[in-house]
Amino acid sequence: KSAKGRAVPSAAESDISALLAAGRYDEAVAAIEAALEEAASSAPLLNLLAVARLLAGDPLGAIDAARQGLVIDPTARDIAQNLAAAQETLRRFAVPDFRTRP
Repeated sequence: KSAKGRAVPSAAESDISALLAAGRYDEAVAAIEAALEEAASSAPLLNLLAVARLLAGDPLGAIDAARQGLVIDPTARDIAQNLAAAQETLRRFAVPDFRTRP
């Protein structure tokens, strides 16, 4: 299979899904990052990492993971949607720069 078609290994996927369902987002991020060491070019894993990072409160990390996934599979709608969600989250919670003029 091509790099973009590599799926998440089923055992890892169920473990990661259980962590996400339990709200253990940081642990899910760590598990996905470990899985990516063996399958660095997995768009589905990078998409899952984007979701987990967003749920963990790391929209910048989510954006980074989604962008990496889109490099591998530029046609992946789910990754593009998760990228947009992370960007919107970042925009919504960004602190404006209130510098005063000299």
